Amino acid sequence: MKKSKKRSRRSLKNKTKKYKRGKTKMGGHEHEDLPHYHLYIRSPRGTTYEIPARFANTNLERNVDAATIADIKEYVESEGVNRDKAGIQKPYTLFWKGKKLEDSNVKLRKIVVEGEKLPLYRGNTKEPIVVILNEDIGDPVWFEAHDIDWRDPNTPR
Repeated sequence: MKKSKKRSRRSLKNKTKKYKRGKTKMGGHEHEDLPHYHLYIRSPRGTTYEIPARFANTNLERNVDAATIADIKEYVESEGVNRDKAGIQKPYTLFWKGKKLEDSNVKLRKIVVEGEKLPLYRGNTKEPIVVILNEDIGDPVWFEAHDIDWRDPNTPR
């Protein structure tokens, strides 16, 4: 039987010091202190993905841009989330809480559905952004789009 080696206090302190010297926190990401989204996307096949953090506001000092619907579409296309069962990329429409995410230029912070905005900081796996292939729903023109928060000071009037 192998005897486990007991660590001394000194070796435990050294291990703790090494961790403290590190520059990144475990589980964190760059610009963690800025308001940001952790969004989930459900593919047409039913798989749910967490997309990398997207930011609510532009911060020129840190080279961070406010996220738009176009950023989500770019992720969907680059990761192949809009592929059918045969692996072919197809035209798609994004939905959140049953409302179509339509205009690619709209900032995520302005999207309102049923009086609720996309939640900051915490992702919601129960209400992800859903990718639906257009061949499954027909013409997406017939679906109602999200509302826009006009109180946002950066929204053009």
